[in-house]
Amino acid sequence: MQKKRTLSTCLTLSVFLLSLTACQISAFQNTILDVVEEKREGGGTTRFYSCDKEKAWDVAKQVFQKFRCTNLKEFSEKGYILAELERTDMNHGCFSGVWFDQSDDDRTGVTVVTMRRTPTTLSTPLSESEFHEEFNKLLSEQTD
Repeated sequence: MQKKRTLSTCLTLSVFLLSLTACQISAFQNTILDVVEEKREGGGTTRFYSCDKEKAWDVAKQVFQKFRCTNLKEFSEKGYILAELERTDMNHGCFSGVWFDQSDDDRTGVTVVTMRRTPTTLSTPLSESEFHEEFNKLLSEQTD
């Protein structure tokens, strides 16, 4: 009798702890606003490209389209684009933002910030380095 009660208590406690863990994980979801805050705090990866700001803007949108962006918001007056990339079987999707800074020498600084929707997810549909690799590839194809 004592063994059954101990087993039942352990099972109940295990279910409770599992539920609590699930609640904690879901409470730690990133949002698109976290991407903006990360950039404001100096985060992201910046690379400079030999193109004007308008061309960089168009290429960035093409990168997002290639990586199955489900929601794209353009803030041209503030100089950035925010994007949401869809969930797949392998990941929970991500949020991304791209900022553009025209330099004096006909180059544009492109800063990208990506954040997994769920920080504990191992994979992401788009990393900052993948963004820049694809951006460079598309820009090269369009300027050749």
